Amino acid sequence: QKGLPALQTAEAAQLYAGIGFALLGQVPAGMLTFGAYELLKRSLAGGFTQTLPDHLRVVLAAVGADICGSIWLVPTEVVKQRLQSGLHSSAREAIRCMLAVGGPRALYQGYLSQICRDVPFRVVQLSVYERLKRDYTRTWPSDRSLQPRDSVILGAA
Repeated sequence: QKGLPALQTAEAAQLYAGIGFALLGQVPAGMLTFGAYELLKRSLAGGFTQTLPDHLRVVLAAVGADICGSIWLVPTEVVKQRLQSGLHSSAREAIRCMLAVGGPRALYQGYLSQICRDVPFRVVQLSVYERLKRDYTRTWPSDRSLQPRDSVILGAA
């Protein structure tokens, strides 16, 4: 064959190992992250933090929210990586082996690395989202609030 050798069927399938388990991590982690973001943003609007500039409150809320979501996400990412590398044949086996060898801490291998990777992204993502939301609603009457369809439009942008 010319070019790069084609992946064997088994090798190609291995790339997708753990994808179902990864979805079990991504969806709840996203819910935790965005739920925590809204709660933290509201909490930071009062008390001594109300004197902070809006963009700094967004950054702080984004950092806290990503750390919160990662508590759920990291174990599922660790299991997914073990499945993709072929170390285990099922998520159940991976979890059982990891707990037997390293205890619950084994599920959080790479937690700090993932936080260092994901937090900057989340800060940029939510800062852009807040700016788009502000620009989108700038001309609205004061009695109109953001509706779910508006959030979908802004989130897609």
